[in-house]
Amino acid sequence: MALLDLQKNFKKAVLENNFKSLARHVIKDDLLPEERIRIYRNNSILTLTDVLAGNFPVILKLLGDGYFKQLMGKFITLHPPQNPVLSSYGQQLPDFLAEHSELDTYPYLADVARFELLWTQAYHAAACDAFDLEKFQQVPPEDYGALQINLIPSAQFFQSAYPVFEIWQACAKGQGDIEKINLADNPSFTLIFRPQLEVIFLNLDQPGYEFLHLLSQGQPFGNAAGAVLTDHPDFDLQSLLGVAFSEGIFDNYKLLED
Repeated sequence: MALLDLQKNFKKAVLENNFKSLARHVIKDDLLPEERIRIYRNNSILTLTDVLAGNFPVILKLLGDGYFKQLMGKFITLHPPQNPVLSSYGQQLPDFLAEHSELDTYPYLADVARFELLWTQAYHAAACDAFDLEKFQQVPPEDYGALQINLIPSAQFFQSAYPVFEIWQACAKGQGDIEKINLADNPSFTLIFRPQLEVIFLNLDQPGYEFLHLLSQGQPFGNAAGAVLTDHPDFDLQSLLGVAFSEGIFDNYKLLED
């Protein structure tokens, strides 16, 4: 058997619990070939389950250790790692959780998994130099509308119909009682970012979220502000900018030509 075919059969045995094609190539000893392969399979599933527990600690806490291991065993079989960088493993987990009807009593679970993925992306994103606020303050006010302001590379936008950040805080930080969190009419508009070493969460109202999201898409300052103010006349742009500058959300800017 060619090496590549042997490797494919080994993967099938470990991840799909299908030993038939591989067993005849395993040397017999005190253990049967199937038993030897099963040891590799069990260790692989346990290792990848531990990886997922590290990548999704709040999902682990919400599901409990036993049910988490059971579900992750199914997930690993369906979605084995495609990348040697296991810190990013689990990209398909939100959709996997959303498809399980037995989890309907936890309608926010898939969004919590998505939130944790964005935390990981923010944590591993490239660093950038501090925003030059003194230079920015020299821009004439009449030019503000034509400014294209970029957010730092780690900025991740999260939106959900559920109060996912409150759920995350209650589970990850022990701040609050998850049983007392109001799930009805309590959406999340959160910016997840890492200005220095620590990942930070900024809870926003809907207008602030929409404004920053438009900036992240390359919209000029004036266009973004105008669009949001049209839909939300009470939008407090000045307060949001104060928070954005103080928290280090912005990376750089340029003045767009007419």
